Amino acid sequence: GAAADMTADLELACLESYVAAWQAAAKAKHSTEAAARQEQAAELIGEIDSRFGRYWSRRAEMLLAGSVARGGGTENLAVLVRAAESLFRSGQFTQSLEAYDRAARQAAAANQPDAAFNHAFTAAAIEQQLKKHAAAAGRFRQLALGAPRHNRAGEAHLAAIYNSALAADKNAAAAYDELLREHLAEWPRSPTADQVRLWLGELCERERGWSDAIDAYRGVRFDGPQATAAVEGLARSYRRWLADLSAAGEATAETAARAAKELEAFVVNSRGDLPERWSRLERIAAVSAATIYLTYGEHEFARAERLLRAALNDAADAPEEWRTTAQTLEVFAVAAQGQRAEAAKLLNDLAGGEPAQMFGLIEGLAKVAAQAPPKVARELAELQLRAAKLLGDRLKELPADQQNSFRRARLRALVMIGRHAEALQDARKLADESPRDGQMQEQYAELLLESTDRASQQAALAKWRDIGRKTRQGSDRWVRAMYAQTLALTNLGEQQQAERLIKLTQAISPELGGPEMKSKFRALATRTPQRESKSSSK
Repeated sequence: GAAADMTADLELACLESYVAAWQAAAKAKHSTEAAARQEQAAELIGEIDSRFGRYWSRRAEMLLAGSVARGGGTENLAVLVRAAESLFRSGQFTQSLEAYDRAARQAAAANQPDAAFNHAFTAAAIEQQLKKHAAAAGRFRQLALGAPRHNRAGEAHLAAIYNSALAADKNAAAAYDELLREHLAEWPRSPTADQVRLWLGELCERERGWSDAIDAYRGVRFDGPQATAAVEGLARSYRRWLADLSAAGEATAETAARAAKELEAFVVNSRGDLPERWSRLERIAAVSAATIYLTYGEHEFARAERLLRAALNDAADAPEEWRTTAQTLEVFAVAAQGQRAEAAKLLNDLAGGEPAQMFGLIEGLAKVAAQAPPKVARELAELQLRAAKLLGDRLKELPADQQNSFRRARLRALVMIGRHAEALQDARKLADESPRDGQMQEQYAELLLESTDRASQQAALAKWRDIGRKTRQGSDRWVRAMYAQTLALTNLGEQQQAERLIKLTQAISPELGGPEMKSKFRALATRTPQRESKSSSK
């Protein structure tokens, strides 16, 4: 009530007198008296907090904070920390940061290592909150390496890595890889180590270092919270590595066998038994192993089917996307064993369900086909077309975007099995029907470009020019359109125009859409009618 407020006001007035006395003593260089007044102030704030609550203690802390912010020196750690907290709450972040730094130094001088570490950690966290990520990264790293055996050292170093990844400073960003490896060298068994292994795996993936990525994911404890993400990363890295090997015409059998067996080991026990109750991790591992067996194995179709059947038998609570993928692969596994009637039955069973389920199957087959070697891709395309035929008139029950996605997938399947003329005819019709569907327009233009006759190349050039004009300059689609026009001009023997178009594209988009597109442009720049005619005459 009013009496309590009056008493609290008196206590605040008393605190003001302590602060004034402390400042006067400090100014007169009477350090003993200044320290005594600081101690009295700290004890009084504690009393105000316990007797009158946080409102009044906050007001008291603001008095202290004002004194500290104005340069009032204090050797009292409790006073300094309360002032730092109050400065932070009031938005005076720079002053709060300075106060926490002073608190950390004083705690270290007083032989209080835990307090020193925690105050320095808070100071670094303020830099992070202010989005000064390079500075925060430096603070956290220095703190961790300065006290590597502290129980929060791994946490501090993890924060250094996080801030390094976010830093706009190029030097801090370049140190990201070094920090990841430093963490694992210094704190390999820390609770933070598995998160770092995931980040290292992702970094290696971005750099296409598949073997290093696999080693990083493999190091994660598979009974810990990061286990599922690690299995996903392991499977993804193996798939992309195999796709690269296949695209380069290199052998895949040994790597594929090792990958599938490693993933299968998460599912099969020492006796070769499969689980009765399946976890999310086991489902991911089973589908990933089956995908590799089916895509790159030679005689592993039955093995893949066994995994998929067992997983689908306990799939009542599985996500719909996973179930669709597993069913897609099961159809493929059965068909690959020559059991066409059984595969047709599985497709028919799926066709009796919701149209969305069949659509998911077709999309799933398309995804697998996109990464598969040509022979496997053709088999998958045949299955896609069979599934598309079963969907039939029920396609109209799907949303418009799914209908268009289905039509594009069907066109790709036709091309895969060599029915290019039919795909081109259908694409022309669909492009006319959907003039605002950019993906459909691109697909029609791509099919024209893939045709070998001169008329199709001229039509492709016109179509890609139209796409380029209707697309924002510098965007990914615009760069693709410029590349396609350059390719069409080259195919038509218009090399000078092609070279001018490359220069124009580079002037507007210096990176040419990224490393992959830049490589394609460079390959085109080396092609000339003379070189091609010489090479063809040899």
